[in-house]
Amino acid sequence: MELRRLPLLLLLALLLPLAPQALRAVRHSPEPGPAQSVGSRHAAAAASAAAAAPLCTPEPAGDPSAPWMLIGHFSTYYPGSSPDRNYNLALAAKKLCGQVVPAGGVFSFNTSLGPASRENGFHLGHVFIGDRIVPGYGGGVCQVASTIYNAARRAGLPLVERHQHGLTVPYLAPGEDSTISYGSLDLQIRNDTGEPLRLVMSAQGPGITAEFFGSRQPPDVSYRHKTLSTRPFPTIRRPDPKLSSRQEDVDMPGQGGGTVHTWLDRRWPDGRVDTLDLGVDSYRPSPRLVRYGSATG
Repeated sequence: MELRRLPLLLLLALLLPLAPQALRAVRHSPEPGPAQSVGSRHAAAAASAAAAAPLCTPEPAGDPSAPWMLIGHFSTYYPGSSPDRNYNLALAAKKLCGQVVPAGGVFSFNTSLGPASRENGFHLGHVFIGDRIVPGYGGGVCQVASTIYNAARRAGLPLVERHQHGLTVPYLAPGEDSTISYGSLDLQIRNDTGEPLRLVMSAQGPGITAEFFGSRQPPDVSYRHKTLSTRPFPTIRRPDPKLSSRQEDVDMPGQGGGTVHTWLDRRWPDGRVDTLDLGVDSYRPSPRLVRYGSATG
């Protein structure tokens, strides 16, 4: 469920070109952290989001005398996010902050957050439906899910359920995102550390940070990608009698799609090295929508 708003045309013109660039930029070398995921020109903004004050206190889980440390951390940043979208980020982060996952338990994003609906306090934004971007409540909540997903990967936690977006997103490389849809698509993470975990969230404007606190030393991780295919976006032109014969308006700039294979390399503190095959993700292209003048006289 991902947003675009501002005015919609201006925001899309600024943001959506980033997504196909991210697909083209996918590389085989390891990706060390969030700064590369959002692009170097957004690194400072992402760092600012990461420095935001947490929305709850990372209190000890289980025995207070046991080691208690940050085991997984990740931040994302969506440039140009609207005030309504920022509100949704902060609300979701506040609702999720402080969640405790018992040893052997499973964190469910949908169960923990509930529906991203008007009744649940969320504002109207924009979401992905098929290959289109349409108005919908809770726009931006999937950025929160994607951020938690990446924090879990860095903590070395196993995934029970994860789904890609239908379209690429500008705040993460293809293959690194996670979408949700209440009642059908969930993000679920298993706690296999042997001790309880605590999720701590912070939000600042269009930036969001997720942190897992626990007692197990995490691995060093890096993503590897292989782009299997790219798909250019189509252009759909429709006449508009309200426009003059030489006038054109672009409602959606379009963005390319493609298919990517992703692996996660992990090096554990005890010297073990393993690689997780995260599978193949395919993203639809989203069409460029153009209205052209058909007025006569």
